[in-house]
Amino acid sequence: MSIPKCPEKLPENILGKIVIIGELWKGSDINPKFSKNLVEEWDKLIMSWKDDKKMPIIIRKSGGIRGQEIIHKSGRPIIISDNSPAQWVCFKVLEEISYNKEQIIDLLKNDKIPMSFAIKANEKDKIKYKCTLGKYSINKNGWKLCHIRDIGLKSSKQVNEIDIVDLKEKFCLLMNPKNFFLIPKAIGGIGEIKEFINQQKSK
Repeated sequence: MSIPKCPEKLPENILGKIVIIGELWKGSDINPKFSKNLVEEWDKLIMSWKDDKKMPIIIRKSGGIRGQEIIHKSGRPIIISDNSPAQWVCFKVLEEISYNKEQIIDLLKNDKIPMSFAIKANEKDKIKYKCTLGKYSINKNGWKLCHIRDIGLKSSKQVNEIDIVDLKEKFCLLMNPKNFFLIPKAIGGIGEIKEFINQQKSK
């Protein structure tokens, strides 16, 4: 018996149900709500951070050494991370805490912003930022943090060779709570489906 080929697109009646689920989750009472004022404060901070050449920008890159600082060809410091700094921002937003740029500089200087879930023993001496997610984990509270717009680097180039404009854009998408939504970890896979994601955008 031959294995049938999976269709490239699901039938409309199934996609329609995913859209409905997305709408229901968007308006659900158990969907954690972010303070609009606080989100605006974080948005302004992230935009200012992006444009300050003295401050490192954080990039999520699979296969990179989390917590490592790389100097871009433009001279801008780049920190490699997983999703930990985004979870940290999300945790702070839910705690209704915001920072100014000077406070962020101090937190970075004192290694207080997590760049990874965990550090591999053989990488500890290669990294500058050793803070791990720990108590700021959204996952430990049963949630999965998703991004509305893709934050991944779709490039085979080394990070220090990618256009700095593109890196700054990905930094903003990674760190800006305007690009976040939460769903229960138990159904986390649905947060990767376009038809569901589209319903989580601000309206």
